[in-house]
Amino acid sequence: MANVGFGITQLDIVGSGTPTLQSASNLDITATTTAFSGGATFGGNVELNSGTDLTIQLNSSEGAIELSRASGGAYIDFKNTSSEDYDTRIAQDGTNAGLVVTGDLNVSGTFSSGSILGNEIVTSRWTLGANGSSDYTFTGPGGLSGTADPKLYLARGQTYEFVNNSGGSHPFQIQQSNGTAYNTGVTNNGAASGTITFAVPFSAPNTLQYKCTSHGSMGNTIIVYPDLSP
Repeated sequence: MANVGFGITQLDIVGSGTPTLQSASNLDITATTTAFSGGATFGGNVELNSGTDLTIQLNSSEGAIELSRASGGAYIDFKNTSSEDYDTRIAQDGTNAGLVVTGDLNVSGTFSSGSILGNEIVTSRWTLGANGSSDYTFTGPGGLSGTADPKLYLARGQTYEFVNNSGGSHPFQIQQSNGTAYNTGVTNNGAASGTITFAVPFSAPNTLQYKCTSHGSMGNTIIVYPDLSP
């Protein structure tokens, strides 16, 4: 039979049983928009190609959803409204060896392996405010919500972040009991704003302090555990 082109506005398949549309090779459907009303079942791999550089493939043999781009890393955007760029983005990093998450990442359950913040997994992150020049306020893990100068308990080998949003005039310093800055494992120590990161070494003293270097009343004790006392 010769190839014949024809046009229709609607195709209704009626009758009993399951109608079949079959092709000896590939079946190409070209349209501005192709809509399916109801469920759709695919018995093999499914490839969605944007026509530019993005391909989404449902790989039935590996049970995987695969995203690829001809240039740059692929990413998934989550948004609350269509007018937003995105609220949270999960993207392939430039080395093709990991993911970059833009936005908050809340894990319910066990998080194991991998790395966050370089080679470190951040155990806890607190946001710091201030009660004038008398106290830091802590909001974050441990049930802290605007809590004034709590005593902190940090574990050896874990990494913690302190986001200093106290107004720019309260430098946050991790220090020894004699007032000398303790810089081992600390990034951005003494910063009045931004994030101070403390990767607690196994050799840390049993007791440290956090203090505002401009206001001596702001601060409290850091207990490092387990205790290494003989």
